[in-house]
Amino acid sequence: MKYTVALDIGATKIAGGLIDEKAKIHHFLKISTQAKKSNKIILNNVFLIIQKLIYTVGNAHARSLRSINLSIAGQIDHKKGMIIKSPNFNKNFKNIKIKKILANKFHMPIYIDNDVNCFTLGEAVYGLGKGYNTVVGMTLGSGVGGGMVINKKIYHGKNNLAGEFGQMMINNVVWEKKKENIKKAEYLAQALANVLHILDPDIIIIGGGISNIPQLVAKARQKLHKTLYYQALKQTKIVKSRLQTQANLLGAYLLNTIYG
Repeated sequence: MKYTVALDIGATKIAGGLIDEKAKIHHFLKISTQAKKSNKIILNNVFLIIQKLIYTVGNAHARSLRSINLSIAGQIDHKKGMIIKSPNFNKNFKNIKIKKILANKFHMPIYIDNDVNCFTLGEAVYGLGKGYNTVVGMTLGSGVGGGMVINKKIYHGKNNLAGEFGQMMINNVVWEKKKENIKKAEYLAQALANVLHILDPDIIIIGGGISNIPQLVAKARQKLHKTLYYQALKQTKIVKSRLQTQANLLGAYLLNTIYG
């Protein structure tokens, strides 16, 4: 059995697991990211969780590891394997050649993409987006993230910035600038209306810790239907993720398939 080391690197925690060829997650772990600490500390935490996961396989079975795949917030150059900029980390955590750093340390292929791109890809293949051609993902947490998957392929945009829904202007305010705005159903409804009118997707899947606030998504759906101009858009499915963090890991796991 071959395994992929999959990590989801967020503002507060790094989640990781070994994913087998049947997309089953083994040895799920979480450690603190310490995102506001020095770059060295952040990278050492990444090394630590990778080493822990590799240790579970054992030296005798090290060849069963296919690659290390990362899901991380921010502007990610998936082709160069670089973290260009990530708002959740310290101001110096930019232009990090993470693919080169990890390849030199662990001597195996490295794949990387934006965290919500991975979330959306995971949902499109294994979650509630399965069976749909155009899937939009939105996560509400430390910030607001977004991703678009069309026919099981991530849409990145020219600058790898497609889906930055948190930067939308709502009531003359950048949506994710104020935490309380992320938690308001009326702001979420306005954001969803913008996404629907611009992208007209098959389904929108909402994840992240804030999405679990009771009735937030349901209330946003109700308010949304009053603002939509086209009747057909009211039929678009808007659902809460069931996979949550697992979607990020499963999407990261799939990076071998789309970039390998």
